[in-house]
Amino acid sequence: MLELDTVVDHSVEVLQDKIDFYNQDKFVKCPYHPSGFTGTWNFTSHRAIPEVLLGFIQRHFGHYRITRIKLDDINNIMNELWEGPGSLSKIFLLENDMRIAGKDVRITAMDLAKVKVEEEVKVVEKKQTGMFDSLFDSGR
Repeated sequence: MLELDTVVDHSVEVLQDKIDFYNQDKFVKCPYHPSGFTGTWNFTSHRAIPEVLLGFIQRHFGHYRITRIKLDDINNIMNELWEGPGSLSKIFLLENDMRIAGKDVRITAMDLAKVKVEEEVKVVEKKQTGMFDSLFDSGR
């Protein structure tokens, strides 16, 4: 049986690894990567938001589904916090602080239903792809 004092929280190391990864020169010096972004955030679609920012945005606004958050609100908070290249580590640290403080992300029944439907669609697509693959492989 595992004793409580032997359980190690690796979240600090994981966070530091994430920060180190995104602070590599190849990302920070690339203006097309979120870590190297030098401009002003002006998202015109929720789909245009880089994935590395989603966790922070979800925690900050408390919504699982990003589409429930107004783009103006997202742009405002990102521009308020963003200081140029390398700011991604600041975003990660703020997200972690909110997680430690217990800031919740609300998931509604509708959110869960949508996720379930999306997963079911992926399963059907995978089965269909497999069905077609077997048709093409039968001649070998």
